[in-house]
This record gives sequence, structure tokens and C-alpha cells, in this order.
Amino acid sequence: MPPKYLTLIRHAEGYHNLTGNHFLLDPCLTPTGLQQCNILNNTFLQFNHPSTPPPPPQPSLLVSSPLTRTLQTTLCSFSTFLSTPPNTDMKVIPLALLQECDDIPCDTGRPAEVIQKEFSGKGDLTGLELGNLIVEHGAGEGRIQWEVLDSVFPRKVGIYRPAKETLVERARQARKWLWEREEEHVVAVLHGGFLHYMTEDWSGHNPRIGTGWYNTEYRTYKFLSAENEVHPMYSIQEIEWSVKRREAEGQKNKPLSKTEMKEFQETVIDGVEGKVPLN
Repeated sequence: MPPKYLTLIRHAEGYHNLTGNHFLLDPCLTPTGLQQCNILNNTFLQFNHPSTPPPPPQPSLLVSSPLTRTLQTTLCSFSTFLSTPPNTDMKVIPLALLQECDDIPCDTGRPAEVIQKEFSGKGDLTGLELGNLIVEHGAGEGRIQWEVLDSVFPRKVGIYRPAKETLVERARQARKWLWEREEEHVVAVLHGGFLHYMTEDWSGHNPRIGTGWYNTEYRTYKFLSAENEVHPMYSIQEIEWSVKRREAEGQKNKPLSKTEMKEFQETVIDGVEGKVPLN
């Protein structure tokens, strides 16, 4: 049976989100990004209103794109959750299918052994002292389940190639992978550009920043496929609680029509194949 809830989160602000920094390889979070994580850590699923259904339960599984900024966002945004029993032994799954669309430096990961060393607190780091930060937030050795990471990562070949047909198919495969999980509430942290492919929704997309999702924004979905009625695309739909929460916070965008969505999707894909940075 697929998960009852799927929450998708865009990563916090990274150094590549600052003007002219798309040449940085796999950048980490900025101080502002860390503040955004702290806010999410204290507010996740806290919205309640008499006119809306109750919020989803706490996460049963955490999944992340294996880039530095998404792993950082996952660990820092759920630091309290991961340090509270019975979640202290929960693993974070690095899923290469969730990485960003492009093959430009800021959207390309680094070898798993390099990132693994950093996230165990043993790497030589500059900037935000990522190693100490992650240890402080309860990662250390064993928190991230590195052994399941696709050995192709970080190469942008095959299903990871930034082209129209592979982006659509990669998103479908990612949804299928999530659909096959048995946990009640799966939370996935990924990237602004690829979130539009994951949700099959381009409403609110801002061409200037490559996404309609702001940093650490989250939305909760349900799968349209029941256990015995598999939708070929494993499509998802935002749940009422999530829609009402975003409306109350002034986030809700008017959905595009099917024609508008098709035209906009083609524009976004042209941007990807023309190496326009997404985020």
C-alpha cells in the first residue's frame, strides 16, 4: 500500500541562490538558509484551523536528494525530530532520482565518498563548517544510508541526463519509488526546478529563479494510485490541509489550465536543455 501522505520540501537557501554563483560545485547552505531550516524545524506541520482537516502525522521516513544543500536541509530542519525518541535511529535515504535537472556545477553533486566523509564530521570544510554543523544536528556516521545511493551518482548520464524525455521519466520513477514505500508519511527534500516535474504542476513558476517554490516551502500530497489501481505516472495531488495552510499563509497559486501547463512545461524544458539554471 502506498504512503498515505507525501510531503515535498524545497531546500533552504544555498550559495548558488545568490547572484552569479551558479559556477559553484554542489554548494552548501548560507547563514540565511540555516535560519530557514531552524524556522522549519520549529513550525513543520504546526498549522491548525477549525475549517481544515487535522495535519498529517509526523514523518515515518526522510528522503533527500544527495546534494549537499538538500542533505543539510533535511538534517537541520528535522534536528529536533531526529534527536527525539523513537526517531533517534531513523535513517535518511539519499535518492539520486531527486537531484536537480541541470548538469551545471551548482546542480551537480560530488562523489559519495567525499560527501559521506563531510556528513560524518570528518571532512575538511570551509565556509559554514559543515562537518561540525551536521554533527551538532545529530547526523554523524550511520544517519544517512549511503549504501543505497545509486552508484551512477553524481554523473549526469542515462536517466539523469538533463533532457525532456529523461526529466519526465525520472520524475515518474521517483514517484514510483516513493509509491512503493510502506511508511505512512514520507518526507522528501529536493530542488525547485525538479519539484515541478515531481508534481506535474508548473503553476506559479518564476522564470527568474527557475521555480515557483520558495526556499523550505513544503506541500503535502496523496497518491492518486490506490494499491490495486496503479496510475502509470504515479501522479500525486495536494491534500486539502496543505492547500488551506498555503492559502492562509498567502502562498496559494492559481493552477494553470492544461493548455497553459503544456505550453509552460515546454518553455521550462527548453530552459533546461539550453542550460538555464534552475534552483
